[in-house]
Amino acid sequence: MINKSSPKPVTFFLLLILGFPFFTYAATDTDADGIPDTRDNCIDIANSNQYDSNNDGFGNACDADLDNNGLVSFADLNLFKSAFNTNNPDADFDGNGSVSFADLNIFKQLFNKPPGPAGSSPGSNLSRADASRFLAQSTYGPTYSDILHLVELGNYEDWLDEQFELSPTYHRPRIKTPVYDSRGELTGQYGRLDAWWDIAVSSKDQLRQRVAFALSEIMVISDFSDPLETHRDTVAEYYDILVKNSFGNFRDLLEDITLSPAMGVYLSMLGNDKPDPSTNRRADENYARELLQLFSIGLVELNLDGSTKKSRNKPIPTYNQTDIENLARIFTGWSWNLDYYTGGAWAWWDNHQVLIQPMVAFSEHHDFNEKTFLGNSFPADQSTRQDLDQALDIIFNHPNVGPFISKQLIMRLVTSNPSSAYVKRVAKIFNNDGQGTRGNMKAVVKAILMDQEARTSSSNHFGKLREPLLRLTHIWRAFKAKGSKPIAPWMPSFVNYVAFHYYWPESEFSQAPLRSPSVFNFFRPDFSPAGKIKKANLVAPEFQISSESRIQKLYSALITLIFDDGFHEYVPAKLNLTTETNLMKKPGELINRLDLILTSGNMSDGMRNILLNYINTNRSEINDDKRLVRDLIILITTSAEYAIQR
Repeated sequence: MINKSSPKPVTFFLLLILGFPFFTYAATDTDADGIPDTRDNCIDIANSNQYDSNNDGFGNACDADLDNNGLVSFADLNLFKSAFNTNNPDADFDGNGSVSFADLNIFKQLFNKPPGPAGSSPGSNLSRADASRFLAQSTYGPTYSDILHLVELGNYEDWLDEQFELSPTYHRPRIKTPVYDSRGELTGQYGRLDAWWDIAVSSKDQLRQRVAFALSEIMVISDFSDPLETHRDTVAEYYDILVKNSFGNFRDLLEDITLSPAMGVYLSMLGNDKPDPSTNRRADENYARELLQLFSIGLVELNLDGSTKKSRNKPIPTYNQTDIENLARIFTGWSWNLDYYTGGAWAWWDNHQVLIQPMVAFSEHHDFNEKTFLGNSFPADQSTRQDLDQALDIIFNHPNVGPFISKQLIMRLVTSNPSSAYVKRVAKIFNNDGQGTRGNMKAVVKAILMDQEARTSSSNHFGKLREPLLRLTHIWRAFKAKGSKPIAPWMPSFVNYVAFHYYWPESEFSQAPLRSPSVFNFFRPDFSPAGKIKKANLVAPEFQISSESRIQKLYSALITLIFDDGFHEYVPAKLNLTTETNLMKKPGELINRLDLILTSGNMSDGMRNILLNYINTNRSEINDDKRLVRDLIILITTSAEYAIQR
């Protein structure tokens, strides 16, 4: 029996992840008939021939629903009697060509049950497990209704087209807190975090939001730094730039983040003044360096497949210090959209609107001298805007951008170790979407998710460790979590509205949206933990925030959140477990449902048996079906099998 106050041995789970071949995968075959559950039209009953006389998606061996009303009843028994001793194919459950006493025995076993269960759904080209796996890569977590919707559509492309057509859900307009509290002090990030959780859990434009989150871990700003800590609208507007451009063009994205006051404050491009030898002032190199190193082309030249180009067996640098110095000069002369120039992060005080407006050029603070950047000449006396446009065009058209950005997006959405062929296929789409357009993000996202490796790879190192934050959004989405008004009496009065009120998730989950400890994100894309992963020359970025102590915090938090419908008396998140509790009467079906929603049909036979044994061992003692359901969810979501998104 699970004791919520004493988390299960987390050390075991961590060792289980680290101690076995990285991301091993074996398809579950519950009935041992040689057909994986994801494709089996009778998951629980062996039927290697997959005989399905009426082509309804359920094999005859598990389908005695002769009147097709969804349940085997006395009406079906009457139909069976009429078919007895004939060759009626629908009543021939064993597929031997005639309806006999053997079929009657099968009918008895299926009586008062729905047909199935089946891995693939009637009339669809997709199995439910396939749909769940796709949604794990493209949303904040699969839900049962979303899985059924994708299966009903019958293909991924229609779902992608639906998502592409949805209007974006922006974060800043969803902020409910006032700018100032009753004492005239700024209210900080409370409202922004409430909006982020609400959108992540409930918005319809899940793909756009999921891509925006991925971009937020590449083109990093952080409210962890002062003064962005109090600039909630500036930070939210930056996130909305990512939301807007997730399906736009990468060139527009580059320009929008460059002129964002959030980025300007964070990496000190705002107020970057022209050099002045008399005072020994130099142009600020901060944004210039990170734009190249982290946001666009990287440190070394790349082949189209993401591999490193070499000369004399050494990597070829993409730029040098002179390039950085000149790009910093190119980026001089930008500040808040005010009628006067200032480099101060608090200069907006008398005009709150400028927090959300792009920076503007102040020519008197721009370096008009000739410059050279990445081998390109910038003539003297170009305007502030002309210099910026030319520089961004050069960066955007650099051959590194396609493989550099494509690979990182693949790693954030699908797998930590994509093959070079996978990266190359997506990078080609970045370079040319087939219509002559470079940087079409919609085409890039589609190429990532529709690639054959994303959909069918069986490599033993395919997949990625789930990010802690995405584990929580998945659970809240899967079980329709609802927030409430604040519970704790010490919560600020200005958040007296329905929300999840989870403002410091980094304490337990080592992450919070736009709150990384540095511009290098929560983890580096090239991080490789010591042991088998490193020896195999593989990377596992998310393991950088998955030390044993952090895993223990994470699992303790998950257990509490699932068990108590909330956390620390201030994070109300009531789970809707009605359907799952009702299925406790049929433990096999309950576990199938949890497997589908949480592990995308990849649950091993060993884990399934552990869960069944847990139910059988504890049901009489606990005598609380909802409590047992919570225990099962905890056991799954704190397991190594759930930890890896395959």
